[in-house]
Amino acid sequence: LKKKILLIGSTGYIGSKLKKILSKKYKIIAPNKKKLDISKLSNLKKFVKNNIHYIIIYKYNFFI
Repeated sequence: LKKKILLIGSTGYIGSKLKKILSKKYKIIAPNKKKLDISKLSNLKKFVKNNIHYIIIYKYNFFI
């Protein structure tokens, strides 16, 4: 049974590369913005609790 990793920001350049590398050893859960709105901490807590992740990687760039 592979350990699960929650990868937020997996659609960007670095995130997609990280997803490809990590998926060889781990089960990657990479929800898009529609599935997981991280602007509210309660959404993130609920998602993690319901999906039981061992590792959380947050890779996100914000540009104005």
